Amino acid sequence: MTISGLLGMGRTMARSRMRETWRVGEYVETTDPVTLDPITDLEVAYEGPGRFKAPRTSVSDSEAGGQVVTSTSQELHLPSGTAGVMVNMVAVCDASPDDPSLVGLTLRIDGPPAAGQTTAARFPVRDYIEVVDDGES
Repeated sequence: MTISGLLGMGRTMARSRMRETWRVGEYVETTDPVTLDPITDLEVAYEGPGRFKAPRTSVSDSEAGGQVVTSTSQELHLPSGTAGVMVNMVAVCDASPDDPSLVGLTLRIDGPPAAGQTTAARFPVRDYIEVVDDGES
């Protein structure tokens, strides 16, 4: 079997594990045409299957300031070749048949996916925390 055949099989298997539904895009502010209130909508660049890979904690042998250093990594796996998803976009989970607690989870795309012969586009993500500018700073 050729490398492209194996890669195709790997992509099919990875895609079958993407059972959650995700929307990825940028928040834009608009005005409600009836009430004229400001509203925030997600301008979608990608909508479809994906898989959230929960953080895995790793402990480093090094110490910083006398404390052991730990790090966690989260990833959002989208189908290989997914286009239009950029760093700093927001990803929202709309459905998850396997873990209902993921519905509503909002993440920020933290970097580009790994390149090369991959079975999925694995985007590093971080928790989305909206910072509201109240004008008092």
